[in-house]
Amino acid sequence: MTTPGRETPWGRPWTPLLQAAVQASTGYQYQLGVRHFVEWAWEEYGGPLETAEEMDDALVEYGQWVFDVWGGRGKWRLNMALYGIEHLMPGFQGQLVLGRRSLRGWTNLRPPQAHPPITYGLTCVVAAELSRMGHPGAAVAALLSYDCYLRISEMSALRCRDLSRIRELTSGEGQVREWEFTGTLVSLAHTKTGNDQSVAIRRPQVEALLWDWSDYVFRQTGSVNARLFPDPRHFRDLFRKAQENLGWDVEGRGGFVPHSLRHGGASGDFLIWGGARLEEILFRGRWASVTSTRHYIQMGPALMADALRGIPEWQRELGSFMATVVRLWIAMPGDL
Repeated sequence: MTTPGRETPWGRPWTPLLQAAVQASTGYQYQLGVRHFVEWAWEEYGGPLETAEEMDDALVEYGQWVFDVWGGRGKWRLNMALYGIEHLMPGFQGQLVLGRRSLRGWTNLRPPQAHPPITYGLTCVVAAELSRMGHPGAAVAALLSYDCYLRISEMSALRCRDLSRIRELTSGEGQVREWEFTGTLVSLAHTKTGNDQSVAIRRPQVEALLWDWSDYVFRQTGSVNARLFPDPRHFRDLFRKAQENLGWDVEGRGGFVPHSLRHGGASGDFLIWGGARLEEILFRGRWASVTSTRHYIQMGPALMADALRGIPEWQRELGSFMATVVRLWIAMPGDL
């Protein structure tokens, strides 16, 4: 796999302008998917693939190989290889027919599992376990992702400089007017639906924890560009391990994933606010499509109710209590 900006794996010219046609995170996934495919194809065929027909045939075999070796898992590899090739080699667009058909067949054989949204109380339970494991940053990341409906890519990209205190000019005695702190704004430089977006934190305890953690990271690094939270892969591993420690079925209906935080925050607010404030939820979540997102949010409560049946009642009650005083359960660096 060669470096974008020089040439593709097949010798075609490549420039930063072509790379910028997709988001940086998507481009990285494409590069990784194509790299896996190229390494497999080189060992399997002993040489490069030149034509679209050769590429299509190889994708079919590669997809079946991944499906068989990983027991039906790993669809991401075929998906990223296919779309990554079309990104790097636009001339192949529409010619990888069998590769696309293999993806459809994979979906028919193993329909995607709908991971349930998580409640705020259980988010607090997971956050407390993450803190106990020695990862207060991941604990704060979980709470913030729920509160602000953050995608995992948005959460992991946050830096100290992306937090802003919101102040408003208020009336004082006589002619004196004062600036009053009213909240915290989280700036999102890059999101799935556009750049330079933002979201305000709603829960004061989450806000306080975030500033405590941000101050600690800045003191340790001395840089406003320091990243606040783990990278996506590390966070997924920690999130899964915390559930295993709590005794939850990570493979079954109680198997929450980081996206459950974003889905849970939106679904929870939908239950509280109802359809009257649906547009506000959509805006806060930075969703592009109103129609699909409405269905996504409305099915959340049903998925959530099903998932809760797999969580012990005492843990659900503990989560409800923790939610009122979550700061007491998160051990920040420097706490006695």
